[in-house]
This record gives sequence, structure tokens and C-alpha cells, in this order.
Amino acid sequence: MQGVITFRFIDPQLVAQRIDFTVDLTSGKWTETPLEQVHGLLVQMAQQYVIDELVRLELRAILADGVAPLRDRIAAGLRAEATLTEIGLEIVAVRVAGLAPTGEVEKGFSSRPGSRSSRRQTRRPSRAERWRSRRNARSARTSSKTGSSSPDARSSS
Repeated sequence: MQGVITFRFIDPQLVAQRIDFTVDLTSGKWTETPLEQVHGLLVQMAQQYVIDELVRLELRAILADGVAPLRDRIAAGLRAEATLTEIGLEIVAVRVAGLAPTGEVEKGFSSRPGSRSSRRQTRRPSRAERWRSRRNARSARTSSKTGSSSPDARSSS
């Protein structure tokens, strides 16, 4: 999942009491990393709401419903967070850009859980396996026409 959380400082003095925005007078750079601290806090909180949804709902339903319900859940949760108001932050917008299963999850959806044969069916044969399969098929056709059994007609499994 990818997204963007837009926020603003509604009480700069309160924020400055909680997060260090001190600027080095010689370099003009922050002595700490205040925006990264806010970013980390928001990411952790947003991830918790996503995890709560993953636990509460089936993954197929989340993927089928799309980004809107998840985005709304994250936005509502962040806006209700007392921690953010206590440090002087306000959530302006939450955007979820994409929600897609990883390759492993997608493969899991296409096969029955626990079935070894279904896992084999979803795996693409290697180049050597495809070559052996074609060679064996040609040999089988040739031997059935001539009625002989050549060494190539034997199975190489």
C-alpha cells in the first residue's frame, strides 16, 4: 500500500515544546530531524490502522473494496488521535495511492491452500523442463508411428 498524509501545525508553540526545531545559527540547518520525527509518528499510527483492518476483514474483501474504505479508516483514526492534538498537529488529508497484493499473495489467491499439486500448477516450468517435454512429445509421436521403442521415447522424469 502506498499513500500520503498531509498535516499542518495548528499550534507551532505547542509543537516546538514537544519536538526540537532548533536551527544551528552558523549552518542554518536543524540540529535535529523534526520533520522526520513527525513523519515517523504518522507512519506508525497509520500502519496501526491498516493492521487493524487486515485483522478485522478478510484480505480478499479489502482488495475488492479498494482504497476508499481503508483511506477513510486511516483518516478517521488519525483525526481522532489525542496524541496528535496534544502536540499541535492536524491531519488535513489522507490519500491512498494504491492497494495491491504482492506476487506471493496473488499466487496464494489462485491456488487452494495446502495443496501441493496446485502450487506445482502455478509454477512456470523451466526452460529445460519445457525442452524435455517437447522432446518427449516428439519422440512419443515418432515411436507410435513406427511402432519402435527408441531410447529417446523413454520418460526422463
